[in-house]
Amino acid sequence: MLQLMIAEDEVIERKSINFILKKYFSEKIDIVGEASNGAEAVEKALEIRPDIILMDINMPEMDGLTASAEVKKEFPECEIIILTAYGQFDYAKKSIEIGITDYLVKPYSNEDFCKSLERIILKVNQKKNESSHVNSLKKRTERMSLFIEREMIMEMVHSREISMDKVLQLKEFLEIQDEKFKCLIYRSTLEGKFSDSVLSKVITNYKEITPHIICFSFFSEFVLFLFSNDIEQRTTSPVFKELHNRVQEDLKQVDSLPTLLGESAVYQDLGNINDSYKEAKKQFHRNLSLLSQELNIKRPNLYKQENVLCEKIMNTEINESMSLLKEILLEIKSKGELRQVKSYAQQLCILIERRVIQFYEGNFKLKNVENVLEEIEQIEGIKELEFYLEEIVMDIIIYIEGQRQDQPNRMTEKVKQYLKENYKNYDISLNQMADHMGVSSFYLSRSFKKQEGMSFKEFLTKTRMGEAIRHMEEGKKTIQDIALEAGFTDPNYFSKAFRKYTGLSPREYMQNLKK
Repeated sequence: MLQLMIAEDEVIERKSINFILKKYFSEKIDIVGEASNGAEAVEKALEIRPDIILMDINMPEMDGLTASAEVKKEFPECEIIILTAYGQFDYAKKSIEIGITDYLVKPYSNEDFCKSLERIILKVNQKKNESSHVNSLKKRTERMSLFIEREMIMEMVHSREISMDKVLQLKEFLEIQDEKFKCLIYRSTLEGKFSDSVLSKVITNYKEITPHIICFSFFSEFVLFLFSNDIEQRTTSPVFKELHNRVQEDLKQVDSLPTLLGESAVYQDLGNINDSYKEAKKQFHRNLSLLSQELNIKRPNLYKQENVLCEKIMNTEINESMSLLKEILLEIKSKGELRQVKSYAQQLCILIERRVIQFYEGNFKLKNVENVLEEIEQIEGIKELEFYLEEIVMDIIIYIEGQRQDQPNRMTEKVKQYLKENYKNYDISLNQMADHMGVSSFYLSRSFKKQEGMSFKEFLTKTRMGEAIRHMEEGKKTIQDIALEAGFTDPNYFSKAFRKYTGLSPREYMQNLKK
């Protein structure tokens, strides 16, 4: 319903206009305000911002034409119909200059009034529809732009040979003017995934060095390319080194993820983007190797055991959890001194806490993780450390058992909720979801099907198709738009999937709705 304001100093005239509007336009127009003089009309119009104003010319304090000019200056999309007892040419000419939509000379008939208002209503609705369509196209373009940007960067980063055409295409698409660049890779030593909020903060920090940044995240890896023709000077400054430390501290504080950095040399040709990425990755692995040597622990061999331990804990398998914890600690203490083992124990506690927090939507806190880390630091013997970790694990399992009694099927419900909120993401998969939940894909698949009576993929398809059908019933979007809204980037694939799900093509389904 459109909003309309009446600006008329005569009370009888205002009542008359109200009567006509309610009689003929009650389903199209909502009267949102009235003004008895020009100054009041301007003030209320700029506050209410109605779609249409019926404006009398002869009013006290400020005449209608002056008031209309003031409103149009601040609020040009407003449509104004001038009402006047005078039909002089000068008035009409000035109305056109101001941008008045229509001009009615009193006394006007109800028919003339209604025709004028119908024209304005049609015009406003057309503008609103066009604006809605433009906004829809803009949002869709932005989503596709981000997707294309990520795909282009990923292809460049992982391609061995890159043609000059692709290099120029990427530079033009990303609006990169600078020739020189370097690559930075932040990666968690615990294989955790960084949150969007902290990644946004990292990008903001690095814009202190250069505003020209392209980046992408991939599981536990966050990759940045910094562009600037004086990148050597910028990245050798004390400010840059201080920024490194600040970013790593932010990553650790916000996401509780200890990280290492890999950094490439400066490159001049964007065609070498793959080489810069590989160089930064090699440096990361060198730094990881140095860390592992310091701890004297072969970390990769422990990743699988750590993941299994987390799964056993969340399944409240006490004996298996304790047995596996002892195995891990036995391997660690055989290869390191107390200081090194304590450092690993701190990381293990952070990992377990993160997994349980993900599983229980933030409703869990490992005592106070800062206190736990501090208490581990104060421990003076390996045996004492073992007892302490066993106590921590036992407390977590008891907590989880209590949660399960209060909220059965929590994991399945959380997965369903995640899918309902994120079904538009084209790359959702069982493996990605299992990684997000901190469990194995096999366990998630089996548990989900047992609780829901359908597979993870079937539920995702059902959710997406339900959303597509909802949009079809509304009848406001094209098939291509509906495909994007339902999480499909390829309309052809969407049509095939829809036919398989409903037995009809999207077009046939929409035609049936109209019958």
